[in-house]
Amino acid sequence: MLDISIDLGFQSALVRFKRGEYGRTIDLDESTMLDLAIDGTVLGVEFLYFGELEFTRDSLAAVKGVEDSAVIEAILQAQTLLINELASANL
Repeated sequence: MLDISIDLGFQSALVRFKRGEYGRTIDLDESTMLDLAIDGTVLGVEFLYFGELEFTRDSLAAVKGVEDSAVIEAILQAQTLLINELASANL
């Protein structure tokens, strides 16, 4: 299940990969949060402001709690999906 919700008024978005039992949230920076399931898999990524989408593998590896390469790849995928969605909608 992939769902991308965009709020243009607030320039925010949610990229949800799957539904599952919520485990915890990791703040990636001041405007981006990672939602993890109890088993550690990625439920989704919340972008509270998508004006600056600049995550890299290196910048994510420096975030406490984001050591798993699968989690880093999911965050980068969410960022790419959001950028593509905004570009295809001419937003």
